[in-house]
Amino acid sequence: MSELFNDAFGKVFTKESLKDIPEAKWAVSGKGDLGLGDISFDEETVLQKLRKLRDDKAVNLYQMIGRWLMWFRYTKEEAEMWLVIRPISLTSQLCKIFETLVRDQVIEVSESNQLIKDSQHGFRKGSSCLTSLLTFLDKVLHSVSGGYPVDVVFLDLAKAFDKVPHQRLLEKLKKHGTAGKLLSVIGDWLSNRKQRVCIKGRWSSWISVWSGVPQGSVLGPLLFLIFTNDLDEDINSHILKFARYSRKLGTVQIVGIYHVDVTTAIIVRPNFHSFIHCKYNAVLH
Repeated sequence: MSELFNDAFGKVFTKESLKDIPEAKWAVSGKGDLGLGDISFDEETVLQKLRKLRDDKAVNLYQMIGRWLMWFRYTKEEAEMWLVIRPISLTSQLCKIFETLVRDQVIEVSESNQLIKDSQHGFRKGSSCLTSLLTFLDKVLHSVSGGYPVDVVFLDLAKAFDKVPHQRLLEKLKKHGTAGKLLSVIGDWLSNRKQRVCIKGRWSSWISVWSGVPQGSVLGPLLFLIFTNDLDEDINSHILKFARYSRKLGTVQIVGIYHVDVTTAIIVRPNFHSFIHCKYNAVLH
């Protein structure tokens, strides 16, 4: 059983061609140096992180040496059992401390320089599902009060965390100001990963993790936000994002432009986003 699950999870990964990696657009104004080539932290900062460790998380040998264990949580009902279960990685606590130190500094620089677009409401301080819904409601009421019906398309980037191509992600990070040793460290953190599944004490064999950011990690969500940050570009309609979910709004008076916007967001950037399957969850009018 563990082999079957591991094989099913492994089929989600994508192998990207290392030839002709596309060049991303600069998110940093003037291509300036944001100081994200090297990061520094003192002993007291590390001690503060250590004091916040929970004693009920990742305490056994396998987790402390950084191997992957697989945990499962159920998503919506689907036809096959393998599609109902999503793997969550339980990584080392020591690794998570280092990830937290890196994440905090990258977030500080990204937010202070307004690199992450305001349309993203997931995994950001001061933003949430509630702020996304309030913004959505405000834009809908504004259009309806002006006499214009509203079309809404709900999009889901299916298994998006597992499909993020590593080299293209690093290219996006570079254009968001990450450089030097820090960029190399993140690249090493993503590469050469292995995973296996344990069910009732029976372990599967190890398989390579070819793509994706680890679900259950500290740094993974931030990397995913950066990778999908440019979905807004060349979009005339309103777009709201919450992690891997997106909501696009367009008034009926510009329905032609709205159709082009949906096509642009899903199709026009194949070099970066064709690895991630985007599907319509719902269309409302």
